[in-house]
Amino acid sequence: MPPLRLQKKQGQILEVLLRAYPNGLSKERVHFAVYGDRYDGGPHLHCLESHISRLRVAIADAGYPIAIKSARYIGYWIEEVRR
Repeated sequence: MPPLRLQKKQGQILEVLLRAYPNGLSKERVHFAVYGDRYDGGPHLHCLESHISRLRVAIADAGYPIAIKSARYIGYWIEEVRR
């Protein structure tokens, strides 16, 4: 599999989620780990969601056997994918 070419924040998000694997993290915990400030639902929220969206595409395009899953009120987690 080719190496992932990620922006800095995308790499930080992936690292945070991989360290938590197999558990998930709330959006607030991911936000704090990446941005370091208190989660307030402000503009960084949209940045976080945008980075996760692009990260999902990069992982899938590279053929890695993982996916970032999410659920409202729960957060994000890594899941193994059988291809």
